[in-house]
Amino acid sequence: MNKSTSVRYPSLLSNDSGTVSILHPINPWIPLWWSAAFPGYGHLLMNNYLIGYFLVLFEFIVNNLANVNLSIYLSMIGDFSQAKEVINLHFIFIYIGLYVFSIYDSYRRAVELNNSYKLSYRKTTQINTNNFSPYSINTLNKSNPLVALYWSFIIPGLGALYNNRLASFFYSIFWWGTTVYFSKFYIGLYYTCIGQFDRTRSTIDPQWYLFIPSIFGGVLYSAYWEAVKTKPV
Repeated sequence: MNKSTSVRYPSLLSNDSGTVSILHPINPWIPLWWSAAFPGYGHLLMNNYLIGYFLVLFEFIVNNLANVNLSIYLSMIGDFSQAKEVINLHFIFIYIGLYVFSIYDSYRRAVELNNSYKLSYRKTTQINTNNFSPYSINTLNKSNPLVALYWSFIIPGLGALYNNRLASFFYSIFWWGTTVYFSKFYIGLYYTCIGQFDRTRSTIDPQWYLFIPSIFGGVLYSAYWEAVKTKPV
């Protein structure tokens, strides 16, 4: 079999003009977990960008309309009666339905992806390792997972740019900027650093702030995983 085929690089490179997509096996429980942490992230790990971006958009819009994060925050501080009061019943059932579907669908697609990966070994078509488009030159290069992790830690989205995931880069930068602005995260971080904890609590918007752990963790893991997939076997 030709060495430039799937024997050397069993992952397949797509001819997408905006990004580099690779077919790689994945433990189905990993996208399931990330879909539970933040709907859409499990799908993005498997390069299901259209569905993933829709579910991320859904999470931001419907979660805010239903006040899900605010209710979680009030429950965490023991104010259960107020937690029930702030829930918007017009949207909470829509949120629950799509949230559960996101978890189920990410697991199902991971199983299908693994089956497709096994079938890819039977193909002998040469894999293109680069793609030219008006937007950029995308190449299949080995990325260092720790470097991708580092840049994502500095600013979420930079790890995706390092991995040549342009669509993920722009999407991550947009939602990270939107979330930290409305949550007033950096302002609260500043007050925390100078010891003014009361001002931190009064400044932070919990409805938006509770998006941050899932976004930050998801972007870190995604950058790391995408770099791992570029390693030849």
